[in-house]
Amino acid sequence: MRGLHRSGSLRVRWSTVAGPWSADPAAVLEDESLYGRNVRWRARGEVRDLAVQFRRLPRRQLVVLGEPGSGKSVLALLLTRALIADPQPAEPVPVLFSLSSWDPSALSLQDWLTHRLAAEYPFLTNGESYGPNAPSRMVAAGRLLPVLDGLDELPAALRSIAIEALDRGTVDRALVVTCRSDQYRTAVVTGGHLLSRAMVITLEPLVLEDIVGFLTAAPARTRWQPVLDALRAAPTCPLASALSSPLIVSLARSVYTDPRADPGELLDNGRFPDRASIERHLLDGFASAAYTTAPRPSHTFRAATVGKPAIEKDARYRWLAFLARSGHELAWWHLYQSLSRHGLEFLAALTCGLLAGPLIGMLAGIFFGARFVPVAGLGVGLGVASGAALVTRLEREPSPSTIQLKMSGRGGQFRRALASALGAGVVGGTLFGTSFWLVAGVAGALGLGLIAGLVAGLTGGLGIGLITAMQVPIEQARVVSPRSLLRADRRNAIIQSCVAGIATALASGLLAAMLARPEKRTGVAIVAGVGVGLGVALVIACNSAWGRWELSRAWLAFTGKVPWALMNFLEEARSREILRQSGAVYEFRHVLLQERLAADSKPG
Repeated sequence: MRGLHRSGSLRVRWSTVAGPWSADPAAVLEDESLYGRNVRWRARGEVRDLAVQFRRLPRRQLVVLGEPGSGKSVLALLLTRALIADPQPAEPVPVLFSLSSWDPSALSLQDWLTHRLAAEYPFLTNGESYGPNAPSRMVAAGRLLPVLDGLDELPAALRSIAIEALDRGTVDRALVVTCRSDQYRTAVVTGGHLLSRAMVITLEPLVLEDIVGFLTAAPARTRWQPVLDALRAAPTCPLASALSSPLIVSLARSVYTDPRADPGELLDNGRFPDRASIERHLLDGFASAAYTTAPRPSHTFRAATVGKPAIEKDARYRWLAFLARSGHELAWWHLYQSLSRHGLEFLAALTCGLLAGPLIGMLAGIFFGARFVPVAGLGVGLGVASGAALVTRLEREPSPSTIQLKMSGRGGQFRRALASALGAGVVGGTLFGTSFWLVAGVAGALGLGLIAGLVAGLTGGLGIGLITAMQVPIEQARVVSPRSLLRADRRNAIIQSCVAGIATALASGLLAAMLARPEKRTGVAIVAGVGVGLGVALVIACNSAWGRWELSRAWLAFTGKVPWALMNFLEEARSREILRQSGAVYEFRHVLLQERLAADSKPG
């Protein structure tokens, strides 16, 4: 989708770096004859051939520096692909990670890699297929080659700590790290630590011949000619400086693909007096121009109906800005993290309570009379709502999952779910008994409510606990798109909630009938069974990855932060190259584009 292998792509070059932020060549090459000698690196090449040079390093450790938009992330991707395409015997498998989530002051490199590996490839936590603690064992055994992109995305205070931790944690391990040049040099100088066995390279600015060749390969080559003539006449002007960045020159070609757009406006020194103003203009223009042309065809794309044409353009900027502020990586099962601290618990409780309470109230009215409608509705609604809130609170990070009929090693999940459901049953039963006593004036209603709550909590807790404990992550490596993963999790969530709801309905109905008086057994069994079964089904559905996505999406769309057809909107943005797809998640095309959108909800 990024077009990295099509003809006419940019040639990006690298060269080695010397200075106080670069390791001694003798240590990098492990050549004792070089110790004590003033040796300087003189290596240079193209990004596409870097894998060959990387494999020649004894320790295979590399630091890639460059300016914003110079192609560091693309290099990390191409290097990863090249190493995978031609694997060597006993060579660790390169895996690309974003460093932005690492706190080196709180978590060791090995623990963080284990956590990220389990989070980004959750199928590895399936003990039946891969054995216990597979991510931890893979990291500890050195089976992975971490390709760590974006050291500069860490807070400034943590960068020097991270460099020290990387050097200490990879003494005999292969490693690739990318970082902006200034941030890396500052961290090394101020912290006093560097990667002592890593070759440090920098990505060079594009040369004029490469810029000209790339722009003249575009359909708008004739409209670019005045600009190219001006660049040849003034090769050090702000425009030439801006276009020396692979990101900016590719954005420029995209922005001026429209026949109505004139790239000659970039020569206006009044509007664009410096490089920064040109970059802002092209970043803004790319987000606008992306929606003026037809999207790139895709077998997974469906046109997004996101609003009326009159408001669609402004709305798109607002939606993209909100997503940009949410982070560089957009995983649909993490959308709930955009809500306030207790927002998800509130939405789950409100949804489950409003769906279960009125229905059970009407059912109780049919069997026991109209005065029991508010009693049953209020009690069941509050009980189910509190259960949903407690389970949501305990299960903080669900991932797309399916059911595996084995409980081995999942006692912790079962105990947490059972405890939350029992607590909800006691709370709901107390509320039910109190309202029963106040509205119906029945003596002993409080005790009756507590018994009902314990019955509901026990049966519901067993149902939720069993389903939760048997959940295993879907293997994302076998999923072709975020949409297909969403469909798979939705299907599994519906099946799980229905099975658990029916099973707990039968169990709670039978148990309630055994405790009820003979003349009331049928009504009590039906009301209790349907109430508990419906509550369990709703709680499981709302706390699946799909359920949390639906709750979050509905609330964010209601408040205008995202469109109702959010998945269609994300897929459309990907087809227009604002986003890119990385496995089952979306990412912004570049962190500069994300930062620009996040800073301004409506680019000029």
